[in-house]
Parts: sequence; structure tokens; C-alpha cells
Amino acid sequence: MSSAYQTAALTDREQLAHWYTLDVAGAAAAFLDAHPGLTPLLLEAYPVLVQHFPRGDLFLRVSRDPEDPTWYELVAAINPGCEPAEALRRWDRFKQDWWLANMDRDQGLFFFHIDYIDAADEF
Repeated sequence: MSSAYQTAALTDREQLAHWYTLDVAGAAAAFLDAHPGLTPLLLEAYPVLVQHFPRGDLFLRVSRDPEDPTWYELVAAINPGCEPAEALRRWDRFKQDWWLANMDRDQGLFFFHIDYIDAADEF
């Protein structure tokens, strides 16, 4: 039965934008357009990240290799919402619980990074 209160399902890109803060310059969105295989990885990572960093914020940005200006990577920066020592413990658990089993899917184009980013800063 259809209901007037049903909402359309979010597209993968809309869901990413809901869960992760994308850089204001739009480079992360363009990078994901160029490498669509990363989107399912990020979508699958989100609930695991929330489990390990429940008060954390997630940001996506593109990083250029300083030694090779033609090489770019997508970075998922995790502002962990906890003290650094606790963040490292949580990071280690995240790696063991999920990332090590899935990191080969990143196509060499993506990595996670703990970063104390201020969400109010222009990202």
C-alpha cells in the first residue's frame, strides 16, 4: 500500500552527502564521479565507523601527492570525538574489525585518516 508519507530512497551520492561532509570545493564529488567504485566502499564503511566513533564526524576531501602532482587520493578524515589515546584504540579496533578485510577494494585511491577537523572550519 502506498502512503503519502513515504519518501523516495536516497541515491548513493545523496546518502554519502548525508553521512560524510564533502569538501566545499567539490573535489571529493568529482573524484567519486571519476571513481564510482569507491562509493559502495564508503557506504559500507559508514555503519562500522559510527560503531567505533559514535561521536565522530566524517569528512571527504581529495589529497594530492606532493611528490607526484598528477596523483590524487580520496581521504576520509575522521574527527573522532574523543581524546587522541582513545581515538587510536578505536582506530585499531576499526582496522581489525573491518578495514583490513576491505582495504583491497580501495583501488589504491583512498584511505582513512584520524584528523581533529573543526566542522565550523571551511573544509
